[in-house]
Amino acid sequence: VLPGIAWDVIVAGDDVVNRKPDPEVFTTVLDGLGFDGPQGTLVIEDSAEGLAAARAAGLCCAVVVNGYTADHDLEGADLVVDGFGEPGEPARVVADPHGLGCTGILDAALLRRLLDRPR
Repeated sequence: VLPGIAWDVIVAGDDVVNRKPDPEVFTTVLDGLGFDGPQGTLVIEDSAEGLAAARAAGLCCAVVVNGYTADHDLEGADLVVDGFGEPGEPARVVADPHGLGCTGILDAALLRRLLDRPR
C-alpha cells in the first residue's frame, strides 16, 4: 500500500477463480464498488491479456506497454503509449485510434477525454 493512498477495493489474482484474459477481476472490482456497469470506468493495463479482460468487461482501456509487452497485439485498445510521460519527457504514442491528440502524457485531462468520447 502506498502512503497517503486509500483504496476502496483491491482485487488480486488470489481473489478470483479465473485470471486474465477472463474479465472476472474487473467485474469483481465493479461489484465491490457498487457499480451497476462499466460506464465511466477506465482501466490502465499493460498487456494483451489485461486489454482482453477489460474489453470483455465492457471497460474503456488505455495500455501502457513495457519491455515485455511492447510486441503484444493491442488491437482494440482505446490508447497505447510506452509510458506515462511527464512534461519535458513525454511517452511515445503507439496508437491513438480515437484521435484524442495525446501528447504522450497520461494525465487526468487526457483520461477524461478518453472516457467522455462518443461511443
